[in-house]
Amino acid sequence: MTSSAAEPLRFSFYDTGSLSVAAYDLIEDTVRNYGEDAAFYLDLCRGVKGAALDLGTGTGRVAWALADAGCEVVGLDLSQAMLDRAEAKRAGRPPEILARCRFVQGDMAAFELGRTFARILIPFRSFNHLTTPEQQIACLRAVRRHLAPGGVAVAHLFMLDRPDQIDSAETVDRPHLRVRAAGTDRMIHWQVLSRRVDLLEQVLEQEVSYTWRVVDGPVLRQDLESFRIGWIGRREMAHLAARCGLRVTAEYADFAGSPPRLDADHVVVLERDEAA
Repeated sequence: MTSSAAEPLRFSFYDTGSLSVAAYDLIEDTVRNYGEDAAFYLDLCRGVKGAALDLGTGTGRVAWALADAGCEVVGLDLSQAMLDRAEAKRAGRPPEILARCRFVQGDMAAFELGRTFARILIPFRSFNHLTTPEQQIACLRAVRRHLAPGGVAVAHLFMLDRPDQIDSAETVDRPHLRVRAAGTDRMIHWQVLSRRVDLLEQVLEQEVSYTWRVVDGPVLRQDLESFRIGWIGRREMAHLAARCGLRVTAEYADFAGSPPRLDADHVVVLERDEAA
C-alpha cells in the first residue's frame, strides 16, 4: 500500500494497484467467519481421487487450505493482481504442498484447461460477478466440460428470492468498517458510498471508499472503487444448470446443511446430467 497522500484514485474492484486487492485479506479475515465454508470444502474434497478446481480463487484462501490438507488444486481468477497475492502465499510452505497448488489467470465464463476435475468449487459468491445469462451459461457449460464423470461442483451464491428485501436508490444504510493492520499504526477504513439496485436486471451496483490512513492521524491514500453483482433465484439456477447439462442434487442455506430459506445465501451442489 502506498504511503503518499493524494486525490482519491478510481478503480474497479480487484484492479492492479487497487486497495481492494491490497486490503482484501485484512478486511475479509475480519468480517467473515471462514471456518464453516473451508471445512465444508475440505470435507467435500478430502480423500477424493482427482484434483479440485477453485473458480474465482482470489488470494487463494480456499485453494491453499485444500493444498495444505493434501488435495491437488488449481485456482483460477480473472484478476492477476489477486493471483499475485495468492502466489505470495507460497512463502514458507514445504515443497510437497507447493507442488499440489497451481494458479492460472482466466475468466470463469471462458476457460479451457484441457483436463477434468473431481471437484469444482465456486466459493464466496464469485458466480454472482457474472451478471448476464450469457456469462452464467458459459460458466456452467465450462464447469460441465471440466467436471469428471461422478464429480461434484458447488457454488456459493448470493440469493435474493424476494427483491423487495433490497432498498432502492440512495436510502439504504451505508455500512462501514475500520480495521487496523496488525503490529502497525496503519488502518483501512472501508465504507459503502452508494448503491443502485436494478430490480429488472437483478443487478446491484455499489461504490465503495477505501481509505488507508494512520490510526488517529492523516489519510495516506483513498480509493473509490465500484463493482456489480447479480442475484439468481433458486428456480433460475436449476434452469441454468439443466440447460448446461448439470443437475442440482442438494441445496443449503449455509455450510452446516440447513435447508434453503429466504434470508440466507445459497449453497448449490451440482453434478453432471449424463442424460443431457
